[in-house]
Amino acid sequence: MAAPATDRQRELLRAIQGLTDARGFPPTLAELSSRLGMLAPGGAASGVKACVSKGYLTVIPRTSRSMQLTPEGLAEANRNESAQTQPAG
Repeated sequence: MAAPATDRQRELLRAIQGLTDARGFPPTLAELSSRLGMLAPGGAASGVKACVSKGYLTVIPRTSRSMQLTPEGLAEANRNESAQTQPAG
């Protein structure tokens, strides 16, 4: 089982899913960065790399618009944040 996604990684997965659903194809790193309010594509690139290493995304190296959520990534993107909150005590 992959390590749980951070809130920022989950936000990135949701952005990829939303942009892909809206356009019919995955975003570029620049489009993803813009959607997430980042100043440069490098921030999105590091998030994508972390999601790939956790098994939430697949990416074809040196190919634009090749990000695809894996079944695990799709489940993580659709996870309800309130379900993650552990009760106190």
